[in-house]
Formats: sequence, C-alpha cells, structure tokens
Amino acid sequence: MNVPGAGDLNKRIAIRTWQDVPNAQMGSDVQYGAPLFVWACVHPVGGAIYYGAQQIGEAVTHRFIVRTGADVTAQHIIEWDDKRFRIRRVNKMAEALHFTVIEVEELGKIQP
Repeated sequence: MNVPGAGDLNKRIAIRTWQDVPNAQMGSDVQYGAPLFVWACVHPVGGAIYYGAQQIGEAVTHRFIVRTGADVTAQHIIEWDDKRFRIRRVNKMAEALHFTVIEVEELGKIQP
C-alpha cells in the first residue's frame, strides 16, 4: 500500500460514534453522535481481500486512509457518498506513522 501523496486525501468523510439505546417497544434504536469531518483517500478493496475476509466473517469492502489524529475505533461509523460504513479494522500505516488505515464494510445507503 502506497503512502498518499499531495492531493490524494481528496474525499470529505464524516466519522461518527454510534450506540444502541433501548426504546419503548422493548427493542433498540441506533443513536449517532455529531460528525467529525476529515479528508480521506478512498479505495475499494481487491477481490482477494474481499473473499478472504468473507471466509472469516469480516466483510471488508473499502479502505479509507486518513491523517492520524482522531481516535477511531469499532464504535464509530463512516459516512461518505450517501453511504454508511461499519469500521472493521484500524491500523497505523507502516510506511508513514502519520496516516491511519481504516478498513470498513459497506452497510448501504443512509436512511433519512
């Protein structure tokens, strides 16, 4: 994986916290926190990574690269291009420690 160059972080994404909260019908509703907007480099993953992740139940569809700064965990989601993504893995980029690689699973369109 190559280190992003000048101009590669050209997609504006929103990172939000999420949590399930109980509702009156004895179920739960998802509650999202305020968005943190950052610039990212977005790549769909290749077929080998996608099918390899399917075998272990960890569907990974996209990879986001952002500048390291915010503490991103699996308790966050990413919103980009009217789609929502569940975070599966977060790692520092080995070649450049000031970048973070976030591997995600696409959940689908954002419902109003």
